[in-house]
Amino acid sequence: MQNFLKNKYVEIKLENNWYRYTNDTACCFFCGYLLEKNLEKSEAAKFLLNKYLDNEKTFEKNIKELIGNFSFIIIKNNSIILAVDLYGSFPIYYSKSFEKIYIYSNPLSLKNKLNLNSINFSSSFFAARAGFVLSDDTLLNNIKFVEAGKYLIIENNVVNKKTYFQYYPEIDKIYKNDQPENFRISELSSLCLKIFSDLIQNANNRQIVIFLSGGHDSRLIACGLKKLGYTNVLCVSYGIKNNWEAYIGKKVSDKLNYKWKFVEVKLKDVLNFYQSEVFKNYIKLTNSLISVHVISELFVLNKIRSSIDKNAIIINGQTGDFISGAHIPMDFSKDLQTDDIEIRKGRFLDAFIKKHCSLWDSLNKNKEDLSNLKNKIWTNLNSEIKISSNQKYDYQLYEYYEWKTRQSTYLVRNQKVYEFLQFDWRLPLWDQRLVKFFLYSSFKEKINQNLYKNFLYKENWCNVWNKYPKKWYVQGKVSTLRLIIKYSVGVLIGRKFWKILDKKIFHWWHDNSFAIAIISYNTWLFDKRGPRNAMSYLTEKWLKSHQIDWRGNKNE
Repeated sequence: MQNFLKNKYVEIKLENNWYRYTNDTACCFFCGYLLEKNLEKSEAAKFLLNKYLDNEKTFEKNIKELIGNFSFIIIKNNSIILAVDLYGSFPIYYSKSFEKIYIYSNPLSLKNKLNLNSINFSSSFFAARAGFVLSDDTLLNNIKFVEAGKYLIIENNVVNKKTYFQYYPEIDKIYKNDQPENFRISELSSLCLKIFSDLIQNANNRQIVIFLSGGHDSRLIACGLKKLGYTNVLCVSYGIKNNWEAYIGKKVSDKLNYKWKFVEVKLKDVLNFYQSEVFKNYIKLTNSLISVHVISELFVLNKIRSSIDKNAIIINGQTGDFISGAHIPMDFSKDLQTDDIEIRKGRFLDAFIKKHCSLWDSLNKNKEDLSNLKNKIWTNLNSEIKISSNQKYDYQLYEYYEWKTRQSTYLVRNQKVYEFLQFDWRLPLWDQRLVKFFLYSSFKEKINQNLYKNFLYKENWCNVWNKYPKKWYVQGKVSTLRLIIKYSVGVLIGRKFWKILDKKIFHWWHDNSFAIAIISYNTWLFDKRGPRNAMSYLTEKWLKSHQIDWRGNKNE
């Protein structure tokens, strides 16, 4: 579906799943759903427009109260509002050219419309190391996007950026460590049940497909639906035959009496899939200017989509681990014995770069480039938030910046897999209410996911919260050879060097989804650039599609 709106100062082009509601004085374009109101498509557009027109002055308060995943555009007279949810689920791109503003949902359509090819070298420098961009810049000059938790007001060809949400709390609202744990668990339990209840109402007995892993998040979703009596559920696990994730998925599904489907991922099948028209079209049609492609679950969902209801809703466990504290580096639990900003800055930057900006070891070995990278991150961070004077809150810096970058720019793109295969999706663990609950949880509650795990295991919904022992698998001759070398050579060279050797020689054969097979084994084995994983090569290919080399420079 395409919607066009043109006048002297603005051109809007929206593709795929955008819906419009118009009255005599204004217009609203909407994409996504409003969960709490159980509104989708044109009804949501009507609701938002009427709410805005009733009271323009309380717009920011109103948008903070919206529950769901959405983007919308409101046009009234000479004013245009562009808004996205706090996860950036449906990006909106814009560009100013010759006193005119272009607003598009597809960045490549915008690029082609204006014939824009000028590379933003600051963005590409960061993207080469991280797989996603920094700030609201894209890989190209003159094209920007609306960041998560923000809205734009365009009047008289002037763009004003507004922030209505940041994953960075007001310190005085954080729960104190002396709050009774049982009280907090009860709060979290009640909140989750409310969220799942709203999800069930919205689903309206449509089939819900859950990608069920061995972790906590997808299991919580399955248990929540079961606890509230929802029956039309299919649990899907995948990977190498007999893998641990599938083992737990089967155990949980059987206990819940839900249908379970295992999709075995075989190397030869994945290699063939990477040459298929489906995969090529996915890469082409979901090409972005802000993040590398996410290909997880594409092979699996495509393989079983004929056996799934056409109107099914796909759900994964994003991003329960992040909001509950799993991504906080343990180093942030240490008292630095100082509030010196330079020491705190060093700890934050070292942790963030190691985790999120190290796709290629060789790129961070150059001292000048590494210093440049640190300056970019720190400057951007300081432009967005006011950093606390107390080092005990520095973990929030890390969480804020991961939310702002990797979570809302890269991970959300996993949903593009579902959209490409024409399925609806929901993200109950990214529900605004749950996000804000954990945002204001204490450090003690978040480190090691203490509160979250205690809630899961003490409440023990549906009696599936056993601590299942890990089940290791042996897969053919390569796995056998690996075990022989591990328990002979590995003992002699030490754990550290064995891990390096194991990754270099055997990782390619043991990737549970075989995403690394996007390149050949020989390429992986002999690549001296220090690739981290499949994302390194996917990023290289993504940048190349925009005439940028793997370092972030113009591809000559």
